[in-house]
Amino acid sequence: MLGFDAVTRGGPTAGHAIVSVTGDLDLASAPLLERELGAAMADPCFTTVSLDLSALCFLDAAGLRVIVTASERARAEGRRLTLTAPRPALKRVFTLTGTDAELDWTERWKP
Repeated sequence: MLGFDAVTRGGPTAGHAIVSVTGDLDLASAPLLERELGAAMADPCFTTVSLDLSALCFLDAAGLRVIVTASERARAEGRRLTLTAPRPALKRVFTLTGTDAELDWTERWKP
């Protein structure tokens, strides 16, 4: 296990936050991402939250649930949760589960 970390920082434009994740997103670490995304989306300063997956090494069903649920919440609240830079193995998880079509991908990183 590589561990897990999620860090939020301001994005390139006003109203935009980036949550960067590293390591393994699994049953043990999913609540950490849930809190980090929840805090970013609760901040009235942010209308768009981007989830940077470039350093994420592993994703299980618990992690996938957090991402899909956060995306649904963002849409319900009139916000955007975008996903960027998944590694090829992670792209495959999204494709095989059919969630790739449900999620908002930064155009450059669509699976």
